[in-house]
Amino acid sequence: MVVLAAGVLSALFVNDVICVVLAPVVLAVVRQLRLPPVPYLLALATAANVGSVATLTGNPQNMLIGSFSGISYRAFLTRETPVALVGLACVVGVLWLVYRRQLPAELPPVNLAPNFPIHAALMTKTIVAVCVMLVAFFAGVPIALVAVGGAAVCLLTRRVKPEKVYREIDWHLLVLFTGLFVVIGGVEAARLTDYLFALAGRLALVPARRAHHRDCGVVEPGVERSRRAALQDRRAGLRGARARGSSWRWRRRSRGT
Repeated sequence: MVVLAAGVLSALFVNDVICVVLAPVVLAVVRQLRLPPVPYLLALATAANVGSVATLTGNPQNMLIGSFSGISYRAFLTRETPVALVGLACVVGVLWLVYRRQLPAELPPVNLAPNFPIHAALMTKTIVAVCVMLVAFFAGVPIALVAVGGAAVCLLTRRVKPEKVYREIDWHLLVLFTGLFVVIGGVEAARLTDYLFALAGRLALVPARRAHHRDCGVVEPGVERSRRAALQDRRAGLRGARARGSSWRWRRRSRGT
């Protein structure tokens, strides 16, 4: 059940969020059932990462793929769902093989009473917002617009003070990710990536047919073909100009004789 819940929810939301939200719940349940926590926490972490493969909103990598490729939410889901299902099955098999002696065949009968308050109105509003967002995803609405709209609706119709929500945000993590983007942008602007790829090519870390090293840079095959075609066109133009010049000189000589 942990693998199924984590896999499905991480496909609909970001996998990191699912791990952070469900980890306390899983720990509370296994403690009440007096079960070993390690197998279930591993199931949560691995299933969340594997299940996130299925959709564009599963992890940041998929979001980048969707933004640069322009693939639709439905097309990506259709192609990647089989991969995610096979991966989840592998997760269940590996965890069972490793921890089969620690996992009970049946769960003990224990009354699982929630020890935290439940905001029914907030939960209902969130579920409705999530359902509307999923419909928008499948309808082809841009993911960023849907995410911002859903967050705005949840905040504007709140029953929890914004200050309490903002206190739960990990601002240090946001600054870290922002700094990573700035550093990567600086590395690309300084052309250090070309030098690193060239160095990797000289060390045989990348296939030789995938890159052509020239002036400490990497030239992709498509770029190299374009350069060759442009060079051939230039040579053909020079040959044509020479031929026209020779013909003009021959006609001039003929007139003089």
